[in-house]
Parts: sequence; structure tokens; C-alpha cells
Amino acid sequence: MGEVDNLKSAVTQVRNKLPTLGIIRENARIQIVTLQLVALLSLLKQNDRSIRGAVEALEGFQLAPLTSSRVRRLLGM
Repeated sequence: MGEVDNLKSAVTQVRNKLPTLGIIRENARIQIVTLQLVALLSLLKQNDRSIRGAVEALEGFQLAPLTSSRVRRLLGM
């Protein structure tokens, strides 16, 4: 009977801790999601900078003038 009482006591202690453990788990989940969102935002900002840099570089290019003979050559005519 003493062993059963000890087990009941242990179960009661665990049951008392369950709400706290649930809160800790939810807090950890929120922190993980937050870190994932921060990492995603960082990646998006980096991509934005890369795209802007490419656009700015392309804005400086000038196309070669195309004469009718060049157009025919490019088209394989």
C-alpha cells in the first residue's frame, strides 16, 4: 500500500506540473516561430537588395543599335 501511495503522490505532482509545462511548451513554440519569421525577413531583405542592385546595373546598359541587316542575321534569315 505504501508503494501505491507513493505512486499516487508522484502522479499528483506530475499532474500539478502539466499546466506549467504546457505554458512552457507554447512559449517555446512562439519563440521558434518568431526566429523563423526573422530569418525569413532577413532572407527577403537580402533578395530585395540583390534585385535592386541588378536593376540598377541593368539601367546603366545601353542596347546596341540594330540595323535591318543585324536583325536578319539574328533571326537567321
